[in-house]
Amino acid sequence: MENDTVTSFASLLRQEIEITSRRLEFLPGQFVQLASRPPGQRALELADRISDEETPSVTALAHIARGRYNDALHLIDEVFDENSPDSSIFHALKGHAYFFLNNHSDAVSSYKKALAGEADRAELINMLATAHYFSGNTEEAEKVFYSAAKAWGKQLGVEHDYPMISLNNLSGIYYATGRYAEAEMLLEKVIEVVEKKPGKNSSEYALSINNLAVIHYVQGKHAEAEKYYKKALKIREKVSGKNHPDTANVITNLAQLYKNLGRLNEAEPLFVRALEIREKSLGDEDPDFAMSLVNLASMHESGSNPVTAEQLYRRALAIWEKTIGTQHPNYGMCLSNLATLYNKQGNTQQAEDLYKKTQEIWEQTLGRDHPGIAITLNNLGGLYCSTDRSSEAEPLFRRELEIWEKTLGSEHPDTVMCINNLAMLLGSLEKYDEAESLYRRALEISEKAFGPEHISVANARHNMGALFNAQEKFEEAEEFFKQAVELGEHNLGPDHPGVANYLNSLSGLFFTQEKYEQAEPLIRRALKIREKSLGKEHPDYANNLANIALLYEKQDRFEEAEAYYSQLFDIYDNFLGVEHPLTQEVSEKYLSVLKSLGKNDRIEEINKKLGSKN
Repeated sequence: MENDTVTSFASLLRQEIEITSRRLEFLPGQFVQLASRPPGQRALELADRISDEETPSVTALAHIARGRYNDALHLIDEVFDENSPDSSIFHALKGHAYFFLNNHSDAVSSYKKALAGEADRAELINMLATAHYFSGNTEEAEKVFYSAAKAWGKQLGVEHDYPMISLNNLSGIYYATGRYAEAEMLLEKVIEVVEKKPGKNSSEYALSINNLAVIHYVQGKHAEAEKYYKKALKIREKVSGKNHPDTANVITNLAQLYKNLGRLNEAEPLFVRALEIREKSLGDEDPDFAMSLVNLASMHESGSNPVTAEQLYRRALAIWEKTIGTQHPNYGMCLSNLATLYNKQGNTQQAEDLYKKTQEIWEQTLGRDHPGIAITLNNLGGLYCSTDRSSEAEPLFRRELEIWEKTLGSEHPDTVMCINNLAMLLGSLEKYDEAESLYRRALEISEKAFGPEHISVANARHNMGALFNAQEKFEEAEEFFKQAVELGEHNLGPDHPGVANYLNSLSGLFFTQEKYEQAEPLIRRALKIREKSLGKEHPDYANNLANIALLYEKQDRFEEAEAYYSQLFDIYDNFLGVEHPLTQEVSEKYLSVLKSLGKNDRIEEINKKLGSKN
C-alpha cells in the first residue's frame, strides 16, 4: 500500500478514535456511564484498509479500531522508547487501549504522560477529560473538558465544531452532577453552532438533540423529551439509515421514556426494533446486541413477564461472557438486573449472591468510590431491608450516601434518592428524628433543584407522609399524602402507576384509622389504574387485590372479600407456586373468609392445592 494512502487512512482513523468517538451520548437516568463504548463501524472500516505491516503506531491504532486492545498494548511495549521523539504518540495509543478496555485509571495516567510532550493538543486534553468522566471523577473531568474547549477554540476558533465536542461533554458533566439548567443552556449553545456546521443533517446535530432530550427527561419535561427524541430519530434515520446502530441508540432512548411513563405498549415495539437493527447490522453475538437484550428484558420485567425477562438476561450474559468477559462493568450491570428480578420473585438468596458478585466486579474494574458501587450498595441494602436485616442495611446506605456526595455532590438527584432510602430505614428502626431531618433535607434539595411541582417533590412529600403515618401523626400524614397525589397527577397524569402508589398510601392511612368509606374509593381507583397500565398479572396489581380484599374482610363483607382473595390466590399460585410464603399467607386469609361463608367445598379444593389434610 502506498505511503500517502496509508497516512491518509491512519489520519482519518486517528480522528475517528480521538475525536469522533469521544462525543458523549447521554443515557436517560444514567448519570455516569459504567463503560466506554468501543470505536464505531467507521473506525473498523478504516482499519480494514491498513495492513499489519505498517509502522508500529499505525498498526497499534488499527488494532485498537478492531477491538484488539491487548495486541495494541503488547506491540507498543515491544517498540516503545521513553526517550523517542514519538513517545507522546505511544503514550496516547496506550491511553486509547486502556480507555476502551475500561481501565480508566491507567488511561488517565497514559494521557497525562502524552500531554507532557504535547500540552496544547486539544484532542488529547478532551480524551483525558473523558477518561476522568468514566472513572467517576466528575470534578476533574469538568475542569479538563473546559480546558479542552478553550484549547480547541484557540486553535480553530470558537465557532468550529471541534470545541463543541468538549462543550457537549462538559454539559454531560452538568447532567451527571444534577445541574440540569446549566446543561440545557450549554447544549442549546452547542446546537446553535452545530446547526450551522456540520449542519442539521449530521450525526453531530442528531447526538446533540438526543442529549437535549435526555436533559428534558430528567427534569420531568416528558412532552419536550419525546419531541426531541423523535426529532433526533428522524435525523438519524436520514443521515445514518433506518437500520444503523446509531439509529437504534435513539430508538432505545425513546423506548425507555415510554417504559418509564408506563406506556409499555409503545415501548415494546421500539425495544424490539432496536434489537432487530443491532442483530442485522452487528450480529447476534455483538456486545451492543446483548445490551438490546437487556433493555428488552427490563421491559418484560416491568410488564410482569419474569420468565422471558430472565431468558433475555441470561442470553445477554452468555454473549458478554464470550465477547467482553465476566469482569466487564456491563456484565456486572446485567447480573445486577437479574438479581433485582430474583428479588422481586422472592428468591432473595440468589439475588443477594448476584448483587455481591456485581459489587465485586465493579469494585475491581471501576474502583471502590465509583457511583456504580453506590448503586450496588443501594440494591443490597434494599434487599436487607426487605428481609428484616436492617442492621446490615444501615452501613451500606451510609456508605452509599458518602459516595454520592463525594462524586456527584450533596444536591444530586441520586444523592436525594439515597437520603430517602436511609431515612426510610431509620424510620423503620424508629429513629424518627434523624429520619425526619433527612426527609426534610431531601425535600429541600428537590424543591431547589426542580421547583415545587416536580415529581421528585411529590416523592419527597409522600415519604414525609409515610414517616408521620408510622408515628400515628395522622393529620400531618394525610396532608403530605394528598399533596403527593396532586403533584403525581400533575406530572404523570391521573392514570399512571406512580399515582396508584400515592393513592394506596392515602387509602392505607384511612384504613389504619378505620375510615373505610374514605379508603374504599381510593383503593378501587388504584386497582383500576394498575389493571389498565400493568395488567392483571403484575405484582403491583396483586398487592392492590390484597389491600381491597382485606378492606372488605375488616368490614365483614365476606362475599366481596372472597372474590378478590380468589383472584389473588390464583395469581400467586400460577406465578409463585403454593410453597411461596406470599401464597401461603394469602391462602390463610382466603380460607378464613371461606370458613366465615361456610363454603366447605372450596375450602377442600384449596387445601388439596396446598397439600394440606386439614
